[in-house]
Amino acid sequence: ELAVVQAVAAWREREARERDVPRGRVLKDDAIYEIAQQAPRDATALGRLRTTPKGWERSATATALLAAVNAALAVPKEAMPKLPKTFQPPEGSNAAAELLKVLLRIVAEKEGVASKVL
Repeated sequence: ELAVVQAVAAWREREARERDVPRGRVLKDDAIYEIAQQAPRDATALGRLRTTPKGWERSATATALLAAVNAALAVPKEAMPKLPKTFQPPEGSNAAAELLKVLLRIVAEKEGVASKVL
């Protein structure tokens, strides 16, 4: 999935620069996540996705996107990027987080608002 996310995000960035439009106008973040999860290999599969506009799968833009997806899927497993299995917060960060929570409560009380609002 991560290789597909990277490939699609890079494709979107290039496409946005070429068209001189915001990235979100080329393809929304939700669509990138769904494409990474579903990994469509053809226009039919791309057209079934909830986050892509109806009929978009037949466009030249979608063809270029599918090329990026297929290239990412062709990368050997051992060359694919990996996320760390677990995240270990740095030592002492729990104490700092607790201190920040106390400060947040103090400010919220002083301002007369719920701490969740801040």
